[in-house]
Amino acid sequence: MRLRVLTCVVLILALSYALSDHAARASVSGNVNVSVEYVAELRVAGATEPYRFNISVEPVMFRLQTIASRYRLVRLRVSNPTPTPVVLSSDADRLEVVTQSGAAVRALLKPQQADPAFWDGLSPEVRETLAYPSLLKGTPAPATGSRPEVPESVYVYVLVPADVNQPPRSFRYTIASLNQTVVLDTRRAAAA
Repeated sequence: MRLRVLTCVVLILALSYALSDHAARASVSGNVNVSVEYVAELRVAGATEPYRFNISVEPVMFRLQTIASRYRLVRLRVSNPTPTPVVLSSDADRLEVVTQSGAAVRALLKPQQADPAFWDGLSPEVRETLAYPSLLKGTPAPATGSRPEVPESVYVYVLVPADVNQPPRSFRYTIASLNQTVVLDTRRAAAA
């Protein structure tokens, strides 16, 4: 009987704490979307819509999470609304992180060459996911009277040196086959 009363008291105390002002403040701050969006568009001749580029960074996670104490993982989404495929090259393309101080730091698009020991330690599935794509397919034109097709998109996973320990000011992404560099600038993501 005494154990049952003690269990009830502990449960009541835990429930009281969960409903207290302290817990409410934590939940309010936890529900706010604090990610930073880096976006860019690139218009090319003959295309009705621009290529779109997006990186979302959650500042706390960016500061705290590293891979093998050497890298931070960034995911770039590239969308191609044109019917023409875009050739990508891990050798010729380039992604630079522009730090808060304005320094440009080159990210790794081809870790298998830059850090083979790290690359070889990854599972085949992870290597396949992290491998830089070689092509961004075009978006097929819709059939007459059909709804427009969703633009073809790929995710590009990029390794940023871990000494970049603050969310960047911007990113510069160069696609050699387009002979273009886009600057992905920041904007606060809308609250969820």
